[in-house]
Amino acid sequence: MDVEKTIESILASQARMQATHEAFRSEFWSNMAAFDERQAAFEKRQAADKARWAAADARWAEEHVRWQQRMDRLEARMDRDQAEWRERADRADARMDKFDKQLQATRRLVEAGMKIVLQIGQRQKKNEELLKQLMRGQQGTNGRGGANRRSS
Repeated sequence: MDVEKTIESILASQARMQATHEAFRSEFWSNMAAFDERQAAFEKRQAADKARWAAADARWAEEHVRWQQRMDRLEARMDRDQAEWRERADRADARMDKFDKQLQATRRLVEAGMKIVLQIGQRQKKNEELLKQLMRGQQGTNGRGGANRRSS
């Protein structure tokens, strides 16, 4: 009988082990199902996050393009303004050059006029001296080159 008890004991032990195994297996697959659900939820959140980040990246890229376009417009405006100021400065320089040329021409004319005035002054002095000499020489004549004949 001991053999029968042993067999019964083995069979009971095997049944307990089978029940424990089935319970473990059931719990394992239940845990795996919960893990799969959590994994699916995580992947879903991750996909949603990825979509949000992609949308945010797209918005940031659009905003970057807008800012870049704005900067390009500002740079173009600055270039136009700088070109306009350069053109104005060039025109002012041209006016100043023209004024300088006119001023130099006027200076040369004034200097030439001063030389002429000095020469005229010198000539006038000479003429006055010649006139004085001539008048002194004519004081003793009658105007015809001869001596004055006064009746005495």
